[in-house]
Amino acid sequence: MLLFGHAGVTLGAGILLDKLLTGNHPFGIKTNPQPSSLSSRPSPRSLRAERSNLSDDPPTSPDPPRKHLDYRFLLVGSLLPDLIDKPIGGIFFYQTFQNGRIFAHTLCFTILLALLGACVYRRWRKSWFLILSFGSAIHLILDGMWLEPRTLLWPLYGWSFARVESVNFLAWLPKMFHTLATEPGAYISELIGFAFLACVTVRLIQTRKVYALITNGLVE
Repeated sequence: MLLFGHAGVTLGAGILLDKLLTGNHPFGIKTNPQPSSLSSRPSPRSLRAERSNLSDDPPTSPDPPRKHLDYRFLLVGSLLPDLIDKPIGGIFFYQTFQNGRIFAHTLCFTILLALLGACVYRRWRKSWFLILSFGSAIHLILDGMWLEPRTLLWPLYGWSFARVESVNFLAWLPKMFHTLATEPGAYISELIGFAFLACVTVRLIQTRKVYALITNGLVE
């Protein structure tokens, strides 16, 4: 379970997607063209006509706030397959499955989440399950589930899941640090995710928007 990799990389993908869908540049660069010559300056007559038209128009109400991506659900979705499968297949029903990647690591689970999300959004205009399905899809990509087609395409290859070797949780942490020191490439996504989460956390603290993330799911 790559905690920082899943959460950090998915959060970064969500922020980028949110910026692109709302028409904002992901790096805050303004692209509105500015007049560069005096020839584009309106004439005094056109300015007087514009003022007279504005005086007759009723005052307009401010634009309604745009809907934003709720990053709380995105963070939950980034870990959702592990939050479901690890306890079921690795703890409570270990003798049955002996695998921490079962139902929630299938493409079927992500598709069902997306379909449920489409129904909920159409009925109540809430994007909760759509965000969860997006986070779960990123989780499957980071886990490289295409290398396990029996699980990814379940139940096309049968209703059972492959059994894996038992995991010694007491030896997991030392093994992780040993792998990190000898094969750092195995934890590239984890390091990237940790760095991004650290940057976002520092920015939230600096801008005093930690409460906004907790209550409204905002990160900016």
